Amino acid sequence: KHFPTVVSSLAAVAALIFTGLSLQATRQQISIDAQGEVTSRFTAAVSQLSSSDISVRSGAIITLGSIAHDSAYWQPGIITLLSGIVRDSKANRSGSGCRLHPPVPADVMAALTVLGQSNPANDGSATIDLTGACLNNAVLDGMDFRHAIFDDVSLVNAQLDYADLDGASLNGADLQSAFLTGTQLVGVQLNGAVLGGPPSDEGAELDHADLNGADIGYANFFGAKLVH
Repeated sequence: KHFPTVVSSLAAVAALIFTGLSLQATRQQISIDAQGEVTSRFTAAVSQLSSSDISVRSGAIITLGSIAHDSAYWQPGIITLLSGIVRDSKANRSGSGCRLHPPVPADVMAALTVLGQSNPANDGSATIDLTGACLNNAVLDGMDFRHAIFDDVSLVNAQLDYADLDGASLNGADLQSAFLTGTQLVGVQLNGAVLGGPPSDEGAELDHADLNGADIGYANFFGAKLVH
């Protein structure tokens, strides 16, 4: 006489199991769909990087930044890709040197902004490597470039106020007239760098900085920490 009750109980249990499996399958499908959407966004953005329209390229870079922000999985590849865009830009070059006065092109500035605002904890084995780039007049205030490579980079008149460059490599970099108010430079490498005549370097922190062979010219390091 208890058979109907047992059947009802089993049916209820089966319904719960089915519901649980259905929810798991739904979550898995949502995850797959989300990954596919990110892949599509990434592919579309990369294809737009070759556009002749600078606004399209800039928009694509901003999209890549959004992907890196949302997914730690994609960030190392995006860091490497955008670093290459900055290094390879010809727009701010003149012959074999860097043009002094024009602003950094919008697409390069977009790439720098993404790089400087990314979470270093998600970089994996990737390194921000801007070796040899022309970044005169770049606006990098408050950005995070810890352990980045700026070797032989031209940063004349660049704005680096309150930027974090701890552990960065600026060997051979040209920082003439760069703004370095409050810039963090703990452990930075500046072998052969040129720092002549910046308008203000108040508050720059250079604890354990390597200044072997650096040309600091008339640099004003008022308030700077130069403890080794």
